[in-house]
Amino acid sequence: MMKTLMLASTVSLATLSAAFAADLPARKTAPAAPVAPAFTWTGFYAGLNAGVVWSNRNVTPAYINNDPVLPWTPQELATLWPVPAPYANNRVGFIGGAQIGYNYQMGQFVIGAEADFMGSTANQRSSGTLLVPNFMQRGTATETSSSNIQQSWLGTVRLRAGYAADRVLLYVTGGFAYGNVDYSLTTREVQGTGDTLNFAGQRSQTKGGYTFGAGVEYALTNNWIIRGEYLYYNLGSISAIANPTSAIIGGAITPNLSTVLGKGSTMIDGNIVRAAISYKF
Repeated sequence: MMKTLMLASTVSLATLSAAFAADLPARKTAPAAPVAPAFTWTGFYAGLNAGVVWSNRNVTPAYINNDPVLPWTPQELATLWPVPAPYANNRVGFIGGAQIGYNYQMGQFVIGAEADFMGSTANQRSSGTLLVPNFMQRGTATETSSSNIQQSWLGTVRLRAGYAADRVLLYVTGGFAYGNVDYSLTTREVQGTGDTLNFAGQRSQTKGGYTFGAGVEYALTNNWIIRGEYLYYNLGSISAIANPTSAIIGGAITPNLSTVLGKGSTMIDGNIVRAAISYKF
């Protein structure tokens, strides 16, 4: 009888426990946090840039003696004027514009291409004073030569290659550069007798060359990217001829019919440090 009661009690207790457990709320597992997709540099982008451009180059003056009446021999020129003295033309200004490009990421390596177009205020007038041959009297004269060099715009088309550490990209770049150069030249020659010759000339030219540099980019978001960059560009040299415009001979202003020409030349290159912001599509 005792065993029957104990067995009944055990069965009843088990039944009550099962019923109570069935009434308890089910335990729920917390959902896994969503994993953000890894950032990729692959894609098209476009944006704006701005910075500073500067160049430290000399202007080399020269003379071309085409006067059939008073031709100078090479020996006379070498004796009186062996080498013309150059003078500095240090240009500095603002540069800014827009860029567009495409990147393709392979693991941690990124390759791409970019084109940009920028306006510039790099403009500088400089002058130098030197002794030159006096073509009319076969002696020496003092000449003041002034050059104004202005670059109003510059463009580049470049390849890029870099190493990506998540949202940071270190890269090198290089390619083709092109730009407009305005070069004006004026000279004033004062001879020992007090006679004065004036020359003036101008040349505007679109030139092509090369560029290379390096930079670092950081992706603020999946779409917005900021950049710091250095570029060097070289468009070759440019020269201008200063033709005679007037003369003061014996105190009287007369047209200068001499065919002696003044000339100046300089290398057109520069350094650019700029910041940029781009939107990646």
